[in-house]
Amino acid sequence: MQQAHVIFNPSSGSYSVDRQQQILFALNRGGISAKPYLPFGEQETMAVVRELCVSQKLPLIVAVGGDGTINTVINGMQPQRATLGVIPLGTANVLAWELGIKSIEEAVQRLATGTPRPFSVGEVTTANGSRRFLLMAGIGIDGAVVAGVRNTETRRLGKLAYLLSAIREIWRWDASLLAVNDGQRSCSCHSVIVANAAHYGGPYRLAQQTDMFSEGVELVPL
Repeated sequence: MQQAHVIFNPSSGSYSVDRQQQILFALNRGGISAKPYLPFGEQETMAVVRELCVSQKLPLIVAVGGDGTINTVINGMQPQRATLGVIPLGTANVLAWELGIKSIEEAVQRLATGTPRPFSVGEVTTANGSRRFLLMAGIGIDGAVVAGVRNTETRRLGKLAYLLSAIREIWRWDASLLAVNDGQRSCSCHSVIVANAAHYGGPYRLAQQTDMFSEGVELVPL
């Protein structure tokens, strides 16, 4: 049987023991021997993933959760040292839209029968360090809204939590303009999204000229 290291996020509002067992059973039924991990917090998750990349030869690491959980796993992985698998279980599941995954069952089927593909990853570097992103990075009001989303609200309200965060951020936003230059054009805007994938917030297509399986990113000023 193929072996998979399955990373759950027990602090997520979508996690439950019953759902964990359902996913492990589905993987086993699909011919995948699944070893579960339940790390506590972002740093522990990245540490578990890093250790798997070092101690195992090209492990299959399956991230179960939303886009935030997948981002944490990506930041623990070593390039070309592992294969990423995804079982969407979050609020927006933008990556699932990008890949056309419509259900947990379909995700498991792809893991069992699909062929791995290389994908590109972006990286943002600031004074506080560097962080990789698989989908997009927001600068300005967009970044502030996403950063301001509260876990307690996503558990109770789902996608409406992003609307509440947007209202809070717009209320106190100073309306300063950003000067953006991508080497070919310059513009002023309140927010810019550096897109490594086409979709935004779920089914909405934002970037027209990029996807995560091609090189380069697309800058989308707002």
